[in-house]
Amino acid sequence: MAEKPTHEEINQKEMLPKTTLAQWHTTLDAINDAVCLLDMNGKILQCNKAMESLLKKSSKEIIGTTCWELVHGTDKPVKGCPIVRMKKTLCRETLVLKVDNKWLNVSVDPLIDETGNLAGAVHIISDITRRKKREEAIKESKERYRGLSEATFEAIFISEKGVCLEQNPAAEKMFGYTLSEAIGRKGIEWIAPEDREMVMNNMLSGYEEPYEATALRKDGSTFPAEIQGKMMHYKGRSVRVTALNDITRRKQAEEALLNSEKRLHYLSSQLITAQEKERRRISLELHDEMGQLLTAISINIKSIEKELPLDLTPLIKERIAETYSLADHASEQIRELSHYLRPSMLDDLGLVPTLRWYLDVYRKRTKLDVKYELINFEERPSPEVETVVYRVVQEALNNIVKHAQAGSVLVRLERKDKEAAVFIKDNGRGFDVNEFLAPDDLKGGIGLLGMQERVSILGGKFSIQSSKGHGTRISVEIPLH
Repeated sequence: MAEKPTHEEINQKEMLPKTTLAQWHTTLDAINDAVCLLDMNGKILQCNKAMESLLKKSSKEIIGTTCWELVHGTDKPVKGCPIVRMKKTLCRETLVLKVDNKWLNVSVDPLIDETGNLAGAVHIISDITRRKKREEAIKESKERYRGLSEATFEAIFISEKGVCLEQNPAAEKMFGYTLSEAIGRKGIEWIAPEDREMVMNNMLSGYEEPYEATALRKDGSTFPAEIQGKMMHYKGRSVRVTALNDITRRKQAEEALLNSEKRLHYLSSQLITAQEKERRRISLELHDEMGQLLTAISINIKSIEKELPLDLTPLIKERIAETYSLADHASEQIRELSHYLRPSMLDDLGLVPTLRWYLDVYRKRTKLDVKYELINFEERPSPEVETVVYRVVQEALNNIVKHAQAGSVLVRLERKDKEAAVFIKDNGRGFDVNEFLAPDDLKGGIGLLGMQERVSILGGKFSIQSSKGHGTRISVEIPLH
């Protein structure tokens, strides 16, 4: 094997002046890419420092050898070698190859002498590993996105200025348009006519919140859909990615739930009506039947007492007086129970005087400071409204006595336009409303739920505000039909 030529021999042979070599090194050492000068046989005449760094060899080890020897470890050019191709085309030739863990972009440019003949070549090797990794990461990301878009049950569209550029398989299955049929169509063609203006405005304005619309299939059938879009960059273009979900089942479930709630409201209203009727019946029976019986007993005791001898023992006289007192007390208790169940004055005189009477009794019994305010409530509302308001006030005041430890109470009754408004406030200890009405423990909130249900049946609004140490406020608004 021939002995490898020295630097001096190569320079003398190629007759490169020392000044030219100095300029060559100064210029090319400033380049980050690996650059070398080749002779006609592909041997390296000169190289810059970047090539020494890339190959991890000194210039003495590099000069006089070929690229295929240094990079591939072969004694002849590899398949597709750009040096070989350049000799045939006399034009720049390139090749991208992977060596160990690095990606290299190799280019070879011809050097033409004064006579127009090929005299050598400039060989540039660029390390494009980072770029290739970025490209691979982008490719993997696109593949993951495509995999996700194909795996999802949502229809996904990519559009530009309202025109479809791409769709996923779920969209084809959902609407019936193949990809070739979908591309180029306006996005509103997937929407029922009555919702097209809204959807187009959302698409062009960049609206990104979910909304509902009626979707239109290829066969003309429609279904309820939830739509959400987002602007993003795709293949260098500003596009809108839209996800569309068929919410037919959800709508059916919502409708079933709504119907169920309506049935429950109806049953609840019937139950409350029946309960009020039963309260009225029992109240009347207690007042009329039991009250009259106890009155008769008291009269009979008085009559018997008059017929008895005057020389009765003190014990007998005491027993007669005690029996008379017990009958009178029982009569009073029955009268109170009758009023509690259903005060007859609510039907006879109406809500305003009944509440005034009830609050007077409540004030005497509890010793609380009770204020009663009336604002524009001269005209009587319907019996149903009167009953609900009375029961709400009754339940709220009972809760205050049991739990609030309050010192004062305010009850305000006001007519607002076409509504009856009730406001009840106390200065008690308050409570955590969310905790009190927790779904897993409603024992303490049955009374509140009962109030809320009564108000809801009449189409009203019920709200309660409370916090520990700051009392409780109940607001009710009921339409006046």
